[in-house]
Amino acid sequence: MSALSASGVALTRSSLSEKVYERLVEAILSGSLPSGAALHVADIAQDLQVSPSPVRDALSRLAAEGLVANNPNRRTTVIRLERQDVVEAFELRAILECGAARLAGERIDKAALDCLKDVSTRCAALAGRPERKREMLDLDNEFHLRVAEACKNGALSQEVVRCYRRVRVMQLLKLAPSRMGLAHGEHEASLRGVRKAQV
Repeated sequence: MSALSASGVALTRSSLSEKVYERLVEAILSGSLPSGAALHVADIAQDLQVSPSPVRDALSRLAAEGLVANNPNRRTTVIRLERQDVVEAFELRAILECGAARLAGERIDKAALDCLKDVSTRCAALAGRPERKREMLDLDNEFHLRVAEACKNGALSQEVVRCYRRVRVMQLLKLAPSRMGLAHGEHEASLRGVRKAQV
């Protein structure tokens, strides 16, 4: 669990649960906590120099978001991904993002739309470069979150963020270099949805 304490900065008492949650999310998304990694409350609390209570709160939230699993033996682990999990997560993302793109088309300004196009172009430029997979996924993430932000619906934006966290883990673990170019097609479809709603 040393990946969590790598910064060497102890957490303060304010909003400890939130800070523990953010540190765990960061470790999961970066791959420092890989699929199937065991998450022990006492170990995390010791690494982050907090009491067990905010760790338990953070793990409960992660479980609700589908990033960790509470197993029958009372062990909590980072999710293991089966094919059906991946299919369902991407189907959900498509549904959420169609709605977000429609609303964004009604509410987005020119500067935000130009920014979306720029992010999409930069992401597409990395599609054939597997050694820059993480950077490409960062841009893919930025694109989808900017669409969610542009829809100006807080509840929908939160659902997109939550869904995308699971998708991001799946992409890091499962996305083959040969499929990296698919993101550009998804971005173009989202941009078409935004433009269509503006007509």
